[in-house]
Amino acid sequence: MDLKLTGVVPPQPTPRPTQAPDGVSRAAKEFETVFLSQALNSMLEGVGNEGMFGGGQAEKQWKSFLGGEYAKAIADTNTTGIAPSIETMLRAYTAQTEQK
Repeated sequence: MDLKLTGVVPPQPTPRPTQAPDGVSRAAKEFETVFLSQALNSMLEGVGNEGMFGGGQAEKQWKSFLGGEYAKAIADTNTTGIAPSIETMLRAYTAQTEQK
């Protein structure tokens, strides 16, 4: 059976800036990573502990590391739009406070 999805366009990563990111860009990316890590760790809590090696304190620790690494990988794809939105808000706030 050949299943083809028609009309579905996967998210495209935004192009990376050519210059090194400034403090605002780094802060926005860091916020995105922390936000995604919290969301993913919350979702991973619902994953069962069945199986031969299930449960225990080590598994809880491992799941948090897994969530953090997934978050970094997702943030590096630049497909969520979180970091650019935060960066825009931070730049607007900075511009507003500099005018005062």
